[in-house]
Parts: sequence; C-alpha cells; structure tokens
Amino acid sequence: MTAFPTYRLGGLAALVVLGGLVAFAFGIPALAACTAPLAVFLAWGLLLDRQAPCHVNLAIDRDRAFEGETVALTLSVTKAAAWGRVLCDIHLPEALEPLDPPARFAFEPDRSGRATAVVEVACRTWGAHVVGPVRIRARHRFGVFLATGASGETVGLRVYPAASPLRVGVSAQKTQVYVGNQLSRQRAEGLEFADIRLYAAGDQVRRINWRVTARRHQPYVNVQNPERNADLILLVDSFGGLRPGAEGTMAAAGRAAATLAEMHLLRRRDRVGLIAYGGVLQWLAPGMGRSHLYRVLDALIDTKVVTSYARPDLDVLPPRILPPQALVVAVSPLTDPRMVRALLDIRGRGFDLAVVEVDPERYVETGTGSGAEVALRVWRLWREARRRDLLRASIPLVRWEPGTSLDGAVTTLNQLRRGRWAA
Repeated sequence: MTAFPTYRLGGLAALVVLGGLVAFAFGIPALAACTAPLAVFLAWGLLLDRQAPCHVNLAIDRDRAFEGETVALTLSVTKAAAWGRVLCDIHLPEALEPLDPPARFAFEPDRSGRATAVVEVACRTWGAHVVGPVRIRARHRFGVFLATGASGETVGLRVYPAASPLRVGVSAQKTQVYVGNQLSRQRAEGLEFADIRLYAAGDQVRRINWRVTARRHQPYVNVQNPERNADLILLVDSFGGLRPGAEGTMAAAGRAAATLAEMHLLRRRDRVGLIAYGGVLQWLAPGMGRSHLYRVLDALIDTKVVTSYARPDLDVLPPRILPPQALVVAVSPLTDPRMVRALLDIRGRGFDLAVVEVDPERYVETGTGSGAEVALRVWRLWREARRRDLLRASIPLVRWEPGTSLDGAVTTLNQLRRGRWAA
C-alpha cells in the first residue's frame, strides 16, 4: 500500500506551529501549554510506522456453482493494528451480483488487527469468472496518514449453465451395442414387447406366448426390442453471439446444450460428446455418467467466441469424436454462413443430424428509418433461405425461443424426424 498525509496532518501541524509562534511572540505560556497535547498527538502519529502491513485474504466457500445459486465470499483483514478503519471493495464481474450487504466493507480492526466479513453473491450467468482483486483504502489510527492499494489475490469461480427440466430427449435413428434406455429398432432380447412370430428352433421356452399358442394350436413366441444407448454429439455454434452476456444467444445455446446433455447422460444413459465450432475448433470425446456431465459443462464454459474469418475444417476431428451412427444435434442461431455450410457437410457425410435454432429475433437491435427496415427484411430473407437449404438437405430443424421450455422444441424435432410433419 502507498501512504500519503491527510488534511488532519496539515491542520494539526499548522495549529502546533502557529500556537508556538504566538506563545513565543506574545509571551503567553498558557497558549503553549494548550498546544502541547496536540504536538504530542502529532508526534506520536508521525513516529508510528506509516507503512505498516495490512493483509487482506479473499476466500470462497466453493469454486463451482450453477446459475441461480449463491456462493459465500469471506473477506478477512489481518495485521491491521496500526489502522483504525479499513475500507475494502471487492471487484466482481457483471455475471455475479452481490446480495445484501454489498461487496464493500468498512472494517474497524480489533487490537490484534483482525476483522472478518461475509457476503453472498448470486450467480447470474454461466462461465468462468474471476473474483477480485480487492481495492483497499485504510486510515491510520491517528488519522494523519491514508493508505491505498490493492490485493493481488483473486479466486476463480466456474458457474455451470442451468439445465431446465426436460421430459423427452432427441431420439436417435441408430443405436449402439451398449445397454441404455432407448429402444432399438432391431429385434433381440429386451423388455419392450415388439411382435409375435412362429416358434423356431433355438427359441427359448420362456419366450413362448401361451395364450396365442393355445388359440392357434401352434407355438408362438414374443419378440422384444432391446434397450440400447446412443452416441449424442452436441455441436455448439461459437462463431459469435448477439448481445453478449446473460441474455445473449451464446448463453442461451449453452443452457440448451446443458439441458440436452443432462437428459441424455443421466436419464437415457447415452454417450455424449461436445464440439464447439467457431473461430477455434474445440471438442470433447463422448463419455457416460454423471462425472462426464461435469466434463461437458466444463467444456461449455471453456468455449469462447474467437473472431476469425476462416472456416475450421471438420476433417481434423479424430474419428472417436464423431463416431459412426452418432446423432449430431446442433444448437445455433444460424446467423453465420460458415455454420450452415458445416451442417450441410456433416449431413453429406451421412451422419444423423438435427438442428435446434436459437431464435435470434429478440436480440436484434434495429435502427430507425427506412434503411434499417430494409436491412432487417433482407437479413430475415437471408436466414429463411439458409433454413430452406437445410430442410432441402433433409435436415430436421426446429426453432426454439430462449426463455421458454425446450420440451416443445424437442417434441417437434422428434416428430419431424419420424416424418409425421412435413418440413
């Protein structure tokens, strides 16, 4: 910290000097006796160490949280016996909002020079956030010096996207050989009834349908659909976002991806991977389980919007990132033509592809005048043309408005994939 004299120091020094001069000039010893305590007070304050240390420690109760949760920040002041009042202001990013009391404290350390305060902070937007540094402004116990500085200590906080409740997931056309919660279209050993057929050599006796056998006078057996899992690859558009922050398209896409990942990993027991397609190509290999869910969320947090005019080549992806028969679900506002070309490329490779379009209309800020209206109309026509390109390539696409439930969009997407609705 850097210390500098205050106005009190100048005022006390002026009173002591002026009182001494007047007492000496006019021979008034009583006046000198009146200014003597001020002189002692001033000398005592000047003799104390103006560079006395004042340590500030910032701690957080946990380093991971979800959107909407609160975390507790603990601010501790130590070795501040020489300072009568210490003001501390914690620097918080916009995504973190302090609750009552605010993240600004006025400490009065005890004789040992210690003081502690706790503030709760609400996590408003997902991402990797840095709390700190702490700006310090301390006043000397005698008030003759004021010190300012900053504590270089910071703490990190990773806020995961909040997954909204989802009743259904995206149904895959092809499943894998591992056991899961999705019904395979193939016929094999399973729990879900599929059909009845005549008994054949090698069929197990426990599969015989005795009611149909007694009615037809021929042995019939039940046929089941096996329960399998699927490979789901979440393709998140990170080329750019409209209105960055808690209410932007990138934040909404992250919440949608987190919702789908939680649904398929925990409830459907699928393998889920992630590809962040933007200025920088990032990926996470498919995996299973709750621990892998947090890997997906960490990968989402590490996804950054990098300005670039190049189009990353999907050929650099290792084969295990896009396994055969994988279901690719893209989450994108479809505002960048490179993303549209990438989707057509993935479809051309024969992958099962579906698109959840994050509706960007609410994030567009239009100007005034006829020129702004024409520009908005042209932009809408361009987006509609790109959507038609995807639909002509047999890519099911559904619009999702952020702030609403994802259930309706996923249900519509499954109906489109089954061919019940015309594109």
